[in-house]
Amino acid sequence: MTLRHQHRLVIGSRGSGLALVQAHWVKARLEETWRERVVVDLQIIRTIGDKLQKSDDLPVNPGKGLFTKELEEKLLEEKIDLAVHSLKDLPVELVPDFQIAAVPKRASARDVLILKKGFQKDDLPKDSVILTGSPRRMSQWLETHPHTRVEAVRGNIDTRLKKLATSKTWVGMILAEAGLERLCPSTVGLTVHPLDFQEMLPAPAQGALGIEIRKGDERTLEIVSVLHDELTGAQVSAERAFLQAMGGGCLAPIAAYAEPRHGARLRLHGVVFSHGKFERHHAEGLQKKCGQIGWLLAQKFSRA
Repeated sequence: MTLRHQHRLVIGSRGSGLALVQAHWVKARLEETWRERVVVDLQIIRTIGDKLQKSDDLPVNPGKGLFTKELEEKLLEEKIDLAVHSLKDLPVELVPDFQIAAVPKRASARDVLILKKGFQKDDLPKDSVILTGSPRRMSQWLETHPHTRVEAVRGNIDTRLKKLATSKTWVGMILAEAGLERLCPSTVGLTVHPLDFQEMLPAPAQGALGIEIRKGDERTLEIVSVLHDELTGAQVSAERAFLQAMGGGCLAPIAAYAEPRHGARLRLHGVVFSHGKFERHHAEGLQKKCGQIGWLLAQKFSRA
């Protein structure tokens, strides 16, 4: 595309440390690609999820949209041109006014276990307390480590790590590896243990960013689409199709990861915890039929 005049874009972002790192990354990539032809500004928008995160009012399982609603309102009002989200926070069904313009190359999709020094993942004492606010992580962790206990924790990554480091009772915490890689918080006094996908399957689209714009904004679409990564786009489309087919916002913990395979194929792994038990299945197909893979996998799960 040829821009005849300098074009200005405004990115909307939450104000958390991680959200700002992600927004600044998108800003830098766009300005690097388009140079003086595109100028990018950043506007911080506080969401209801941010307001509740430090209070006792935040639901244990808040569902999708808690951290995105105000950003979408600013998009609709044309106060911003694009919003940068952790894609796993976006509902699988966007309202008709919006679209995902680009999904950049994915960071790590894995979760990690962070332990205080002196503790080992495979030799934790009975009743060791592991922190996570995610029902998906909680159910998978207790499946393989039933002798431990899990407690909820809230706040941004830095706050959570400080709470862990100074606690006399908590032993460890489970977080997304992508967040650690992007934010680079202090882990003094702590050790980081990556969890493989067999032990802890991630949330659908974990580690991926979603750049949301107004539907019909063709100029912004053309500018932003240079950041799109085809493989990542196919992976998260398969994972989110599976989530949608399983009921989208249902309360049962759902995990999924689309593993790249030879021949431009994906093998989609899914885990659902319901009625006190796990189900794990996989389905495979071509990347270009990523949505079909998600729906095919969903058919393998019982709906009792």
